[in-house]
Amino acid sequence: MSSKLKITKEGLKDIAVTVDSYRIRVLIDAKQEILDSGVYNEEQYHAILFKMFDEELIKFKLYNFLTRQKSNDFEALNKFSSDNSIEITKTLSLLELLKNENLIAVNEIYDEVEGDENTPSSTTFKDFDIKSFDVNPSKIKSIYEPVETIFETHNCSGCGLCVGICPVNCLDVFNGFGKIDEEKCIRCGLCYYVCPRTYL
Repeated sequence: MSSKLKITKEGLKDIAVTVDSYRIRVLIDAKQEILDSGVYNEEQYHAILFKMFDEELIKFKLYNFLTRQKSNDFEALNKFSSDNSIEITKTLSLLELLKNENLIAVNEIYDEVEGDENTPSSTTFKDFDIKSFDVNPSKIKSIYEPVETIFETHNCSGCGLCVGICPVNCLDVFNGFGKIDEEKCIRCGLCYYVCPRTYL
């Protein structure tokens, strides 16, 4: 595991919530199915599990950071990034995940820039106003459903990333048309996680 934590009450809480998160639980619960499929060996399985653990851990660290702050704005996000040695772009992607999981609400604040006869009025980003909800994250079911919705809406680019990551080999993509074997699918959401079309 590459995450560095100080052993504190908050650090232990972050680990407990991460271990109990849907994305980690489903990978742990389906370990034997994943290994039996032959797609990944045990070493590769653990590499994926610990990578997902690291991703979930930093996400929940951000959530707990936001719940402890009096003011949650862009400056707070920069502080979190600096404290955790991650790029602000990574923090913003974590913020988007927390928003999609209904753990926070993000209000973007814009300034109005007046135009003139040659330039129309416009808006520029000023700041965030972030509110965290008092929710037990482990009680929330994952938003990371299989990429079936991408297939159904004909947004699939045919890149095959979902096929490549699927731990139980239940996906096929041919000419941008995908199919999921519902009998084999363990609903881990890895396909959704790597799909470049899920943010459309």
